[in-house]
Amino acid sequence: AFKMELHTKVQEHLLRMGTADGLVAWLREECKPAFHHEVVVAACLCSFDDKPCPDAYWTSCFDSGDLRAEKCRMVLDALVQLNAEQLLSETDVQIGFSRVLGIVTTEMESTETRRDFTHLVALLRGAVEKELLAAQFLKLARRLGYGGPLGMQALRWAQRQTPLHSRRVWGSGDLRQMRAEMHDTIEE
Repeated sequence: AFKMELHTKVQEHLLRMGTADGLVAWLREECKPAFHHEVVVAACLCSFDDKPCPDAYWTSCFDSGDLRAEKCRMVLDALVQLNAEQLLSETDVQIGFSRVLGIVTTEMESTETRRDFTHLVALLRGAVEKELLAAQFLKLARRLGYGGPLGMQALRWAQRQTPLHSRRVWGSGDLRQMRAEMHDTIEE
């Protein structure tokens, strides 16, 4: 029941009205934090739909590729807001994106189409850039094989498109940086 109603609320508040405020109020009213990772799944999956919504005029202003990009931006902004409102934990976000990775790659494999691949990479990249997901998540999910071969490829592409975030987390890996870090540690 929660998942069905959640999908409706995401469509209504996020994609039709363009704001997450109603979704925030509904999640607080429902008070089911154990299911908040499903918010990430539902919001991300809604962004894959490239058809304009008949109730939302703004969606008719975009072609299908731009509409997906705009929905991706809106979804990520909403998830950032939910995270700021402390309705989503880091664990919720990671579980949600893990499930999205699995669902989307399974769909791509079953239909033998790859049109969702670039959108999946854009979602992952955007989540890292907006600091919803830690850059290390991409590395760990890739090592663990989330999403099978397609998921690992999407994670690799997202990693390559977020080099600044990845370097900040893992360092550049060269000897000079290691010496500088050792020097800073000793001085502290």
